[in-house]
Amino acid sequence: MIKEGSKANYVVRAKTGWGGQKTKEKGFQNVGWYIGYIETKDNVYYFSNCIQSPDDNNPDFAKARIEIMDKILTELKIYE
Repeated sequence: MIKEGSKANYVVRAKTGWGGQKTKEKGFQNVGWYIGYIETKDNVYYFSNCIQSPDDNNPDFAKARIEIMDKILTELKIYE
């Protein structure tokens, strides 16, 4: 895991990945993931996000893995 960021009240360690799979129903699918954990003063939170897209030309696919997870963790008030 790589240290992705930190502030006074938490540290994020995470890893991204990107691959693909071919299916009979949908053809080729891009598969992206973002996994890791957040250490706070009082707890450790683990997270995992997996997204799929058939669009090879989507310029937002790479950053979407992280942005989706950041939004969820912010809504859960795990970090800001």
